[in-house]
Amino acid sequence: ERKPLGDEDDAVSPADGKVISKNNSTIGIFMNVHNVHVNRAPLSGIVMEIDYRPGGYIPASKKDSEVNERNHIKIRSEYGDLELTQIAGVLIRRIVSYISEGNHVKRGERIGMIRFGSRMDVWLPPEAEIVVEKGQFVAAGSTMLARWPADVLFRLGSLEPMDCPDELVDLVAESPRLAPHWHLPLQHADDRVLREMRRPYSADRY
Repeated sequence: ERKPLGDEDDAVSPADGKVISKNNSTIGIFMNVHNVHVNRAPLSGIVMEIDYRPGGYIPASKKDSEVNERNHIKIRSEYGDLELTQIAGVLIRRIVSYISEGNHVKRGERIGMIRFGSRMDVWLPPEAEIVVEKGQFVAAGSTMLARWPADVLFRLGSLEPMDCPDELVDLVAESPRLAPHWHLPLQHADDRVLREMRRPYSADRY
């Protein structure tokens, strides 16, 4: 087991390995066969989406590995949405997930593993200040990847009522870092637009 370093709003690495790319709010981490391949949640939050896709098995450190088997995870945290993509490599080539959509995960909690020689890509909210450098070795659940300025206040938004479970509403109510209001698209106040969008609810219900 590993204990996350830093504060609860410090995003920790989801994987052991070497930072092979860093671009704006995106980080790529390569796991060689000697690294621990268990993956962990960078921040606490709710698993909003899991999208598994089969694919090829090009070495995970290569740019062409975009065609490889992968598992994309979206987590809605107190500090905004973050996304993770587990990418399988050339050995054994199996992604194992420990979580399901709707699960609440804790910062540093195990969320899955990849076998073996694989990569993890991380998309952080744009307000995040990335604190690792390309070429640096990071440890899952302990090395801090990013932090947020203390004066940043976050506002959540949603396109669908199903994206607003009670747990997320409670999170907004309790957190001093979240704005006390929710962004909802204007077109959802129009029944005609909702019908054209084939939504199964009315404006009043929304």
